[in-house]
Amino acid sequence: MTLQENELKNESIKRSDNDIYGHVNNIVYYSYFDTAANQYLIDHAELDVQNAPIVGFVVDSHCDFIKPIALPDKIEAGLLVKK
Repeated sequence: MTLQENELKNESIKRSDNDIYGHVNNIVYYSYFDTAANQYLIDHAELDVQNAPIVGFVVDSHCDFIKPIALPDKIEAGLLVKK
């Protein structure tokens, strides 16, 4: 892994992500971060999520609300790794 690495992951919005107002619920955004971080560990650190004796942590996160998103929108979840 390099000293600093950036990665973007494309995510698809699921019907269950939408709230009663028809847009993605605020708390769901953080599940996208979790998916991006875990996929990064699987792809780049060979993490076996079923059998590994370790877990990955997101130690800092930030989310700026720009506009509502809803099914069938697509999003990109960004990830910055510092070592």
